[in-house]
Amino acid sequence: MFYEALTVVANKLDGKGQEYQEYSKGDDELANLLDEFKQKLGTYNEYEEDSERLVNTIVMLKRIYKEIEGRIKRRGFKKESELKAKELLINVGDLEKTIQARIKVVTENKEQRQKTISKADIANKTSTIEVNKPLEEVKNYDNFYDLLVDIDIKIDNNLTDIIYLIDEMFIQRVAQSKADYYQLLQQFKERAQDNE
Repeated sequence: MFYEALTVVANKLDGKGQEYQEYSKGDDELANLLDEFKQKLGTYNEYEEDSERLVNTIVMLKRIYKEIEGRIKRRGFKKESELKAKELLINVGDLEKTIQARIKVVTENKEQRQKTISKADIANKTSTIEVNKPLEEVKNYDNFYDLLVDIDIKIDNNLTDIIYLIDEMFIQRVAQSKADYYQLLQQFKERAQDNE
């Protein structure tokens, strides 16, 4: 009886873990695609004359579109991330239409004005999409001494009081909140590990 209940609970936890992992992967992928789109949007020239460059941009946009669309169909996003993905999908489609219209103008050598959404409008809409990448687990230290011990710095007993004093007089005094304090300690840890 206990073993059966344990098996059921383990299966449910495993399912939740896989769901969380899929959503985290989806958020990472969406953040990377959003960054890639913003970079391409930033470098796109609305008056580009090189049709080959424009076609290459469309190919890249179609790849982004298909990746986002595929993950939406697989239900690989949390609800709020899916809404952001759909917004990005619209913006990618808008830029693709704009570039296709530009290709038409370039290939037909017409000086007509494009009746499409401008790059600035697409950039403005895209700037409102914010995707938070899942952060790695960050250890919050209670004090500076614990951080030093955690990164394997050998501390003489005579220095312990001085370290607590430095923590209290400088680090805690600079921090404006507990979260800020944790962030300062994390920055110190990262810099200390970079110097190893």
